[in-house]
Amino acid sequence: MNDIPNTIPKGIEKYNTQRTIYTKIPQGNNLLMDDYERQQALLAKIRTRFCGGVASRLAAAIGKDPSYVNRLFYPREKKGAKGIGPEIQLATKNVFDLPRGFWDMHPDEVWPDEPSGVVIHGDFGAKKSALPLRITQYKTGGAMGDGLVLREQPGVIQGWDVSPEWVQKNLPYHTSFENLSIVTGFGDSMLGMFHPGDPLLIDHGINICDVDGVYFFRVDGEGFIKRLQRIPGEGILVISENQKYRDWTIKPSMDFAVLGKVLQVWKSEKL
Repeated sequence: MNDIPNTIPKGIEKYNTQRTIYTKIPQGNNLLMDDYERQQALLAKIRTRFCGGVASRLAAAIGKDPSYVNRLFYPREKKGAKGIGPEIQLATKNVFDLPRGFWDMHPDEVWPDEPSGVVIHGDFGAKKSALPLRITQYKTGGAMGDGLVLREQPGVIQGWDVSPEWVQKNLPYHTSFENLSIVTGFGDSMLGMFHPGDPLLIDHGINICDVDGVYFFRVDGEGFIKRLQRIPGEGILVISENQKYRDWTIKPSMDFAVLGKVLQVWKSEKL
C-alpha cells in the first residue's frame, strides 16, 4: 500500500481502501486514519457521550468485563490490546442511540455538536471532559456501635475529584469506578510503603484474596492494611512492611473479611 497518498485526492470527499479511510477534516487535523484508530475513536465518542467518559460504565452498559473494555482503548502496539470487532459493535448498537451507519463513519462526522477537545486526533484513548468524577472515602461506620476500628488514623481524606482521563490513565485495572474508595493510611506497620495520613486507593469490588497483594481487610472488627500471602496448607500470612512488626497468620477461627484490594498508594515526604 505504498501508493496510498498522504492527503485526500482532490475533489474526493471519502476514499476507502481495505485498511484506511480518507476523509476531509477541517482545521488541519490528521487526514490519514486506519480502521483500528477510527473504531477506537468512535468507541471513545460513545464512552464520552453516554457514559460520562468512564470505561467501566461503558462495560456495564454493554455487558462486558471492565478490563476487556479498557483494553479496547490500548494503543495497538501495547500488549493485551483488543480490536473492536462485530460483537462490540452490535452490543453498542443494541444499547445506545447511534446514528445509522455509525461504525462506518469517520469520528468527525459523528455528533458534530460535541464540544471540541473531547477526542484528540492521534491519541483516541485520551479524552477531556468538564465533568469531574468523585472518589469518596471508604465508610467504616461510626466510632460507636458496629463501626470498623482503624487505629492511629490521623484524620481522614474525605474524597477526591478526578477527571475521567485520570481514571483511565492511572487505573487501567479496576472492577468499576463505583467500587473505588479512598482509605487514609493509619498506623506505622506499613512504613516504607506509606505513612499515616497518606491516601490509599482501594477497589472494594474485590472481596477475596485470590492473589498475593496488599489488601484492606478486617479481623474481629479491627481494620488492617497489610500484604497478604497465601500459604498452601497453612492459610493466609499477614506481612507488615515495617520490619519491627512480626508476621502473623489468619486462622479459620477468626472473623476475617477482605474489604478491598489496594490499587495505589501515595507516599508523602515532609519538606
